[in-house]
Amino acid sequence: MVGKNLGGKLQGVSLDSFLQMAQMEDLTCTLRVTSGDATGDLYLLKGELVSAATGNLKNTDAAHHIISWEGATIEIEDACKKTINEINQPLMNILMEGLRLRDEAKLKAKDKKEALPPQQKKKPFSKSPKPSAPDKQKKPDNFSTSSKALRSTSSPKRRKPILAALSILFIFGIAVGLYAISTQKTKIAYDDLELEVSLAETPEKKIALLQSYMEAKPRDAYAIKAKNHIKEIQAQKVQDHFSRTEKAANRFIQAGTPEKALNEYQKFQRTNPGSPFEKSIAEKIISLTGLMDTRNYNQMLETALKHGPERIRFYKDFLTDYPESRHRKKVETLISEMKDEYYFYISHQIKENEETENWQKCIDLSQLYIQLYPEAKRSKEFETYTASWNEKLRATQAFDLMVRQATDFGKDYNAAITVFSDYLKAYPKTSVKDKIEKEIVQLKALAEKDRLATAVNEIKPLLEGSGPRFKLSPDDTVVDAKTGLMWCLIDSQMALNRCVTYEEAIGYIERLNTGNHKDWRLPTPEELFALYDQESAFATFASPWYWTSLTKKTYAGQWVIHAQIVIPEQVVEGAQTFRESWQCGTVRAVRRPKE
Repeated sequence: MVGKNLGGKLQGVSLDSFLQMAQMEDLTCTLRVTSGDATGDLYLLKGELVSAATGNLKNTDAAHHIISWEGATIEIEDACKKTINEINQPLMNILMEGLRLRDEAKLKAKDKKEALPPQQKKKPFSKSPKPSAPDKQKKPDNFSTSSKALRSTSSPKRRKPILAALSILFIFGIAVGLYAISTQKTKIAYDDLELEVSLAETPEKKIALLQSYMEAKPRDAYAIKAKNHIKEIQAQKVQDHFSRTEKAANRFIQAGTPEKALNEYQKFQRTNPGSPFEKSIAEKIISLTGLMDTRNYNQMLETALKHGPERIRFYKDFLTDYPESRHRKKVETLISEMKDEYYFYISHQIKENEETENWQKCIDLSQLYIQLYPEAKRSKEFETYTASWNEKLRATQAFDLMVRQATDFGKDYNAAITVFSDYLKAYPKTSVKDKIEKEIVQLKALAEKDRLATAVNEIKPLLEGSGPRFKLSPDDTVVDAKTGLMWCLIDSQMALNRCVTYEEAIGYIERLNTGNHKDWRLPTPEELFALYDQESAFATFASPWYWTSLTKKTYAGQWVIHAQIVIPEQVVEGAQTFRESWQCGTVRAVRRPKE
């Protein structure tokens, strides 16, 4: 490694290599460079190439020329007479230009010896019941008195008792005759009723006729007969209903819909409680229920087996829908055998929902496993995770509430920011910390955008009232008709709400995209002088001072960059005021529109 204080002469070391080494070692010296009859001086101060001279050339041009020399000899003097950087360019830029000049010189020398053959152009590659008759009764024989008996009475004394007895017999005969006539009429009336009943269209009408008779003649000898007839009709009605029910049920069974057959039998039971067919119906219901149970079980198995681990849902639903199923034990065994398989399935589902932060779904899935396998070790594992998911769920719900509150504040972005900030202070380790911080950043951006819009709305009326010189555009740019330059309506102080150092000003310009233009730059002092002349409306709202593109470097123990500034309130054409680069100012970006 070369020491920082040098003296003497170097040969066999390229000048560009030496200059790069000197910069790395912060060397201060003067280099006398000789190549043939040409001589030049390079001045290095703390590793920086600050000045150069050869012949009539100075500084940048001289440095380029000297570096382009071939086979140079370097004499080193351990001193540097220059204290101001007169070149103000990065060493690498100077070296590249010097080496380019050297290559051009070599090429020209070679051209003198021989002509280069023309390079051939490559061709582009292309491609190409009948009623019953009433009973007939014999009419009673007529009551008569034997004349023979009367004639046999020989004495009046004996005639009186005989006459009394005959009178009694006569009255009795009349009574018997009247009773016989009444009975005959009742029978005829009931026979007529039976005929009417036989002609009635429905059992209900038959029963209604018989009941009306019973109500009208409750002590009639035929009332009991009517009552028994009603029972016969009702029994026949039940018999007919049962026959229809069996026929319908058989049709449904043959059609493969036992549920409808079961419904027919159950409907018969509800309509005919205590019927003679109750036992038969109960047996048929048991048979149908077993048939449906087996069918439902087989259908469930067939469907469940197509759904992998999800088949446990079909098993569980079957037990819920058919709690008295004869296949219950089989289904419970199937569920038990799936304990491990279902665990891995649930775990996978939970992982997917964790990625989307669906904590309620994670809780529900874990509870499914715990309910099915309460004694399993893995259920304890899910119980532990559930506590964490519950906390995240509460935090997510709180975050959603904060978002709604922030929305209710409208454009009061600071109030909305306070809602999120206060929650973060209270719960600094909350699981939604990243979301809250993101919301705060977005709210701050909205607040900043709103602030800029307010500033623009304050500036535009001033410029619009300044006359025809400044032409405003919707993209927050303004063209100065006097100079033809385009300026940013918003300066860095307005945009950033703070001042910037010179280095920050350069970075601000590089990131600027106002009006979708990428070629914004720092203005020269002259451009700012012209903008803030006496006719300018910008001076009424300008920052204290603005950076320009003109800089210089000085050395006073270390290198310091000074940049010329312009003070809008004190514009003096040609005045030079400088600020050190670390100081804080403002940038108003400028560009020249392309014609």
